[in-house]
Amino acid sequence: MITTPADIAAAISILNAHARAYGCGKEAIYAYKKVAALIDARAGIAQARPVGVLAECRNCRGTGLFFSWYEGQSNERCRTCSATGKVYLRFVETTISGHRWHHPYIDAGLPILYAALGSPEINFDAGARDLINKYKDGRCERRPFESAGDWQPNAPGEKLEAERAAELLNLVEGWISTLGGADVPQTWPLDYARQCIKTYALELGCVGEACHYCGAGDIKTRFGTWSKHLRWSHPVCKDHADMPSTQWDKTPPLDALGPHARAWLARRPSEAIAA
Repeated sequence: MITTPADIAAAISILNAHARAYGCGKEAIYAYKKVAALIDARAGIAQARPVGVLAECRNCRGTGLFFSWYEGQSNERCRTCSATGKVYLRFVETTISGHRWHHPYIDAGLPILYAALGSPEINFDAGARDLINKYKDGRCERRPFESAGDWQPNAPGEKLEAERAAELLNLVEGWISTLGGADVPQTWPLDYARQCIKTYALELGCVGEACHYCGAGDIKTRFGTWSKHLRWSHPVCKDHADMPSTQWDKTPPLDALGPHARAWLARRPSEAIAA
């Protein structure tokens, strides 16, 4: 039975912080984290426990009154938190090679807990707000959602530079590509993780310091553009700031790629560099 290598777990932890900062490959990184947790949960070496956190309601910003992203603060009672300003969020906490991860209970958490406990029947008791696990030998066990300690959801992350992100993504995706269906308790998380490898773009940031079109140093704005698997921007001076988007240079800046980014791109289809 395979386990998650320590260097893979360490890479996923760094990428997890990158994802929290809305770095590139966020959905893919969470998919890789789920696969790694499932593997170690089934192997019996991942500590897994249900945890709950009382957090500020994001739909009312803690006021109890619904906040619209389009119209701003309203006088309507927030239905998400029943106007309390607080919501109780459930997660499954896993500890893998010394790295502590948190997975939303309904999405990734429940399958991980299922694997870690030896595949019992898991039911949620809405009245007591805890879990009732029924094992194949007839045993029943009640498990509460424990305190998450000092951890809080939506903690600040750290966005990585393109070359460092590519280095870690290459490492983790190379490992994901070696896994077979028998290595993961449920096959669909691995299938999904493999699909995610092909679906996100590497963010290169701003390429260059002077105006991309004339070399002037008086930069007014940036023009962002993309190919299938790369996203970048060019600095632009005030004389070119009003250039129509149809005239923007959309040629992928391959000269700006480091060795890890080049290796990352080489593993994608050839049309990855087509604008």
